Amino acid sequence: MISRSQNNEGAALNADIVDIVLQTFDKSKILGVSLLGTSADAVYEYVKLEVRAGGRSVQASGIFVVSKPQITSFVQELLAGTGSRLEDENGGGSISIEPQDRLGHFIVRISIGGIEDDQASISFMTDQTAIATLKHDLAQMLVAAFG
Repeated sequence: MISRSQNNEGAALNADIVDIVLQTFDKSKILGVSLLGTSADAVYEYVKLEVRAGGRSVQASGIFVVSKPQITSFVQELLAGTGSRLEDENGGGSISIEPQDRLGHFIVRISIGGIEDDQASISFMTDQTAIATLKHDLAQMLVAAFG
């Protein structure tokens, strides 16, 4: 369904998995999000995401469970041009994307792992071009996940 990066590389995609890649011009820094599925309980619908992050010396991946209201808010805030934060509801992981200046630079911070589990924190700068693609792809992921 969706597979993009800033330089349009890597288009392999399983028909059942939505895969999004935010990659800066520094190819060693990456944020990847794969939609693994959806579920529901008596209160919310949820998405199950595999989050991958990497820098020069650290690479990590983990599973995030996020409610439909939270991921919808995350995408809407990004589309509005403000910073946004997504938190794993089953652990201590998070993704934060914040504007840094009027020139279109953003800082991306990813934490993977729980409070007592193995943990990794990765952050990097990117620009509005990469974020624009990410916003579009996340909006399309919402449609794929919840219709």
